[in-house]
Amino acid sequence: MSLIDTVVIGQGSYIELAALGPATVLCDYMSYVFMFLSIATSNMVATYLARGLDGETRGLLMVVKLTLEVIGNLWFVGSQDKNQVQHQISILLFVGMTCGLLMLVFTRFFGSWALTAFSGPKNAQILPAANTYVQIRGLAWPAVLVGWVAQSASLGMKDSWGPLKALAVSSAVNGVGDVVLCSFLGYGIAGAAWATMVSQVIAGYMMIEALNKKGYNAFAISVPTLDEILTIIGLAAPVFVTMISKVAFYSLMIYFATSMGTHSVAAHQVMLQIMGMCTVMGEPLSQTAQSFMPELIYGVNRSLKKARRLLKSLVTIGSTMGLLLGTIGTFAPWLFPNIFTRDQKVIQEMYKVLLPFFMAIAVTPSIHCLEGTLLVPDSPPGVNQVPLGPFTDVSGTFAGRDLRFLSFSMTGCFSLGTVALMLFSSRGYGLPGCWYALVGFQWARFFLSLRRLLSLDGVLFSEDLSRYEMEKLKMHKVLIPYFIALITLKGIAEEPGQSDIASWSRDYVYMQAGRDLKFTSLMLCILGLSSLMVEFYSLVRLYLSNKILWIFHESPINVIFSFLMLLSSVAKIPFLLEINKKTKRIALCLFVVGGHENSKPPRPELLLVALTALSMPPEITPKSAYAAR
Repeated sequence: MSLIDTVVIGQGSYIELAALGPATVLCDYMSYVFMFLSIATSNMVATYLARGLDGETRGLLMVVKLTLEVIGNLWFVGSQDKNQVQHQISILLFVGMTCGLLMLVFTRFFGSWALTAFSGPKNAQILPAANTYVQIRGLAWPAVLVGWVAQSASLGMKDSWGPLKALAVSSAVNGVGDVVLCSFLGYGIAGAAWATMVSQVIAGYMMIEALNKKGYNAFAISVPTLDEILTIIGLAAPVFVTMISKVAFYSLMIYFATSMGTHSVAAHQVMLQIMGMCTVMGEPLSQTAQSFMPELIYGVNRSLKKARRLLKSLVTIGSTMGLLLGTIGTFAPWLFPNIFTRDQKVIQEMYKVLLPFFMAIAVTPSIHCLEGTLLVPDSPPGVNQVPLGPFTDVSGTFAGRDLRFLSFSMTGCFSLGTVALMLFSSRGYGLPGCWYALVGFQWARFFLSLRRLLSLDGVLFSEDLSRYEMEKLKMHKVLIPYFIALITLKGIAEEPGQSDIASWSRDYVYMQAGRDLKFTSLMLCILGLSSLMVEFYSLVRLYLSNKILWIFHESPINVIFSFLMLLSSVAKIPFLLEINKKTKRIALCLFVVGGHENSKPPRPELLLVALTALSMPPEITPKSAYAAR
């Protein structure tokens, strides 16, 4: 849609064309930050549909399912699974609606400020047009994010016709609206914004209707509970890091292009929108991998050989598509530049980046194939997950090793790409320098993802599922509750057993910690060293002050060390038992018993709570132990 806006606006004022650069950062690139909604939805739905029953019943139901697919393109889902999927979709619809409303408020009240800060004082002439575009496009934020959730749910059910129809109709509406409002009525950039906004609302509504036809209620919105919010955070965190790294890099490209002048940013806007058009054409490869890989890796008819064959086919298609798209995308601005703009200075800037433009596009579809496979859940559905309400059986399937790897690798690519951008800009390489930095960014993503998937320990080569039978220890599930507990510890000491937040936090940590021995052992090897440092530090302080330490002492280093020590004390790894014994003794002092210099002596019931909390089995809560006192 933004490419249509670029083509139509480029026939008029090159200043309005340049204004699309910073404007699309707030309207389009910011929306990619919320791509975690799309990825989480399609993954969750596809994972549930990959599940089956045991024995002959499962085989019979699979036959019925396949028969229904052939006859009516229907998908058989058990009533319980379908209700759970419906609830998850409803929760994600609520999250999408909430995020959309927040972005609507942001663009309304802070859009002008953000554009001014991004464009700088040298480009003041483009700010009014850019702000007009942003304010109008911002009205569609709720419809865009809700539509993404509905679209991804349909794709997770392997229904691509509904989203395809919605995108076709919305693109037609946008194209006709741009021509009528801009070319005939002369509304300029405002007319393009209205046409795009209306087309996005129509697309969102059609995607909701497509989901309703699958037997789900896309108008049902459920408010998530606290556990569900934490689960969504767990699902979203790696994908969020990945997407925000991409958005930040492309935004930095526009920022550096904007600093080079109006003609440079106008040319950059044209080339970037052409690349965006080519990139979208490769997205179905990623969605295909996310929709079909779960069944081949963890489903009823599990076959890693077929999964590898599918990936090989996708990469082959992606390579061919990349060369084709790169050729078409390069020849379009080279042979027909007047389609996009009539300003000769802008056209000359476009010619300078044709080679890196081709190199960046050629590898993009293959990247979609590889990263789409890495986004597949990292453990089989329904294997020993911790119950978390309606997210049961999929709470442990996300944010696995490959997602963590993808987020870390993307962060590394962003860091190196940023350094390259700054270096090329400072050396005066101009707009081609920005695009060669993009080439490095794209090819680094390709090689890192390819190496990960070709690893013998990767998800496509390991036939051993036993390593998935324990829940991954997610750092956020330990860190967040402990931070809450640290804040409320003083309240626990003053009013024992009355803090529901801290009690819940402790229970939550006991549920999550120590389920993946390999990962937890590695973490505790580091924390064990910190625990020894804590012990030494505590003994020195005890000797100097002759007082029992309080965990929330004025010294920040005491807080950090004590926090690490408490974290290490909850796990029970055989070769760290001795360290745990020591840390539990220190934790006993720091956790509840002690106080400031002016504090009163500890009460006996607090000592009982501390002893119980540090020695009880996970199923017993500290609060219940205090109540039993």
